[in-house]
Amino acid sequence: FTARDNQGNLINNQVIITSNLDTSILGTYSATYSVTDAFGLNVSRQRAIIVGDTTRPVVTPKSNPYVHQVGTALDVNSVVNVTDNYWPTSFITLTTQGGGAVDVNKVGSYFVSYVARDNSGNLSNQVTVRIDVRDTRPPSLVLKGTNPMNWEVKTQFIDPGVTVSDNYWPAATVVVSKRGTVNVNVLGTYTIWYIATDPSGNKDSLMRTVNVLDRTAPVIDLLNVFTVNLPRWQVYVDPPIVILDNYNTDKEMRDNLLLNTQNSLPLNLEGKRFGDVPGLFSITYRVKDLSGNQSKEAKRTINVLPEGGVGLTDVMNLDGFMSIYPNPSFGKINLRLAGSQSEPVEIMVYDMIGKLVHETQIQGNNLQANELDLTTQPKGFYLIKVQSGEKVFARKIQIN
Repeated sequence: FTARDNQGNLINNQVIITSNLDTSILGTYSATYSVTDAFGLNVSRQRAIIVGDTTRPVVTPKSNPYVHQVGTALDVNSVVNVTDNYWPTSFITLTTQGGGAVDVNKVGSYFVSYVARDNSGNLSNQVTVRIDVRDTRPPSLVLKGTNPMNWEVKTQFIDPGVTVSDNYWPAATVVVSKRGTVNVNVLGTYTIWYIATDPSGNKDSLMRTVNVLDRTAPVIDLLNVFTVNLPRWQVYVDPPIVILDNYNTDKEMRDNLLLNTQNSLPLNLEGKRFGDVPGLFSITYRVKDLSGNQSKEAKRTINVLPEGGVGLTDVMNLDGFMSIYPNPSFGKINLRLAGSQSEPVEIMVYDMIGKLVHETQIQGNNLQANELDLTTQPKGFYLIKVQSGEKVFARKIQIN
């Protein structure tokens, strides 16, 4: 504007402007310009001001290409952000081209074009976004069997494996690899990792803990010597035993061997057990392995023989008197005299607790092989007592 007085002088600085203008809101406003000269004369003029919106809205892709998970619903309008210098998004219309071609159930690339119109009628520039429908989810793994899993030492490990599934790919196309081993020969805790990879390259993993344990009790082997015949007054010497275990050695467990001699032989003056009186006595054995597993009780019977009874020491000259063969046998034993005897020969067979189980007689002049049939007797050790007059012999035999 320009203001002059009646003499043509500029008096712009005396102009008073009043207006209801609000540039933040669209609309038509007015401005009034008033001036008064030195003589009190005044004049005013009005101007209409239209606040308008001529700026285009802006369409901005959230990403380009935009990755979408296959098999899930897609709102194509959510792929982009729309902004405007004035209008809120609720007053902006977004139109698309090609959005209907996006198949969310099929992996692939699709193209969608966007144009936005604000409430002032301004159109944005067209923006095209590539939408990649992909499989971005890892496969799923479920352990078969227990976790943690307890496994017996020295036993071949059988891995129960895993069950695999995927949101898109068939389970048969998912590759499962495994890391980690289980050493069943050594006690300890081991881990196995299962890694599943689908054809899209998505991976997931799962871990199993395997505890290799020794839960098997050891066994005491009396080496088939379940009964010992001990002549009276003799010191008892315990026959050997063997401790068997699935993991620990005999030597490792020997210190854990427990002997129960509650019903055993008395001690002599030297502190050694001996045959004090005839009768049956026993020793029981128990042992624990290093994992704490306890064996069943093993029992050995001690038969203290009466004085003059059949003992294992009466074998001195039997080979010169009679041949006994085979030994061991399967129950049938041949007896052959080495020479004629003036008296019949009595044959008596005792089991290892001193019970007479068989008795027969051979004529003193019978030098043929005579069969002794013990096939009805249980397997084990026996004593044969051979007596002719005052001659008494004994031998230990074994039936398998």
